[in-house]
Amino acid sequence: MIKIGIIGVGYFGEKHLQNILNLKEIFNVIGIYDNNSHRSHEISKKYNVNEFKSIDLLTEQCEAIDITASTNSHYELIKFCIKKDKHIFIEKPISEKIEEAEEIQKLAQGYKKIIQIGFIERFNDAFLSLLSLNFVVKKIKAVRTGLLTDRNKNNCIIQDMMIHDIDIINFMIPSYIKNISVDKESKKDKVISELKFDNNCLVKIKAERSKSISREKSERKITIETESHEEIILDLLNRKVYKDNIEITKKIQKPNALENELTYFHNCIKKKQKNEISVKSAYKSSIIASEIKKKLNDLL
Repeated sequence: MIKIGIIGVGYFGEKHLQNILNLKEIFNVIGIYDNNSHRSHEISKKYNVNEFKSIDLLTEQCEAIDITASTNSHYELIKFCIKKDKHIFIEKPISEKIEEAEEIQKLAQGYKKIIQIGFIERFNDAFLSLLSLNFVVKKIKAVRTGLLTDRNKNNCIIQDMMIHDIDIINFMIPSYIKNISVDKESKKDKVISELKFDNNCLVKIKAERSKSISREKSERKITIETESHEEIILDLLNRKVYKDNIEITKKIQKPNALENELTYFHNCIKKKQKNEISVKSAYKSSIIASEIKKKLNDLL
């Protein structure tokens, strides 16, 4: 059983806490910390968990730390937990600035403990079913749309939404980026980008959020054209995958992707499972996201 603490108990932090408490056979929740003392006290009472007044006191008693605080705090929190020699689960993205991500990547080299990044789509049945297929990517079209809310309206859409598809695209295309462009129609809550890789793979990627896009109208879909002229569609929202219009989904996971993600974290620590969602893989996605953001800012 892993002694774990949670830093940040906002919307996502509460979700993490709920799932970790459900995994009581493998995790022992030592306590929580949030710089919002009112929120921290509220969550402590609601779930009957210990409330810590400092990060130092919490980390001293834990083997692992789950960081679900705001993105602008990730950099300092990761550095702190590395210094304290803790296993780290960090919600995506790893940091707000590419310079910070680069330093974290350097610090993670040779680090003996697990650092897992929270790319939850890696635990989607559609993505897991894709792993059983053999194909070579020629083109990809990724579309991700969703509701604009008070919770996400101030978050960068590239880091909040598009980063998930960038991560999957990086996984599927074993090559470096040659060119990145942003469509002139792009704006704060609608970003369209084209990526060209050194191996000549072409990717068109779109993320959009709006108050008029309900869950029923939302889309999380990646369409792959292979070198052998097959079409593979990952319907991540409905957890299904199709090959030439025939569903080939394998029901691999339990419905709760977050619970599966946290179980994976445990297995990497206790069962020495290889961590495929490391800082190294997240850093590659951060480079692309940062360049898209830069070109978007130039356009705006």
